[in-house]
Amino acid sequence: MLRFFKFSFLLTVFFSLFIQISAQNQTLKDLLESAGVNERAGNYARAVEDYEALARLKPTAVIYHVKLAENYLRLERDSEAIAAARKAIELEPKNSFAHFFVGKVFFELGQHEEAAQSFQKAIELDSKFAEAFFYLGASEARRGKSENAIAALRQAIALAPDSFNYYIQLGEVLNE
Repeated sequence: MLRFFKFSFLLTVFFSLFIQISAQNQTLKDLLESAGVNERAGNYARAVEDYEALARLKPTAVIYHVKLAENYLRLERDSEAIAAARKAIELEPKNSFAHFFVGKVFFELGQHEEAAQSFQKAIELDSKFAEAFFYLGASEARRGKSENAIAALRQAIALAPDSFNYYIQLGEVLNE
């Protein structure tokens, strides 16, 4: 009889946990869908609210911090964008995309030396990251380092020869 009650209790606890996890997963799914809809509609303030909620529910998920940084930047909440991007790196220091996005934040803020360092780190972690080479080249160009810019842009083109913007940026640097 005691065995039956133990089993019944364990079964009840298991199903209770299963229901809680299912509810949390549904909440995550709903928030993620809402965030995407809000981003596509240009409602970045609402997207930030959604990504903040997602980051609270899953604080170790790098993507939510990256998306927060992206949307903070769109809202010109620069210090929050930098903090969110750095949080992503803190969570996964070997994540090339996290370093790349920190670079994009700095790039958009006109802090090209910091941007170049972040893009370089992203490239160290993923030597085939064409977009990181592109932004490294653009950052170096804005810093007046034409030779470095040309080398990075040529590498971006070698990795992604169909990316028309890479050729345009290279042409602009070569014509300076």
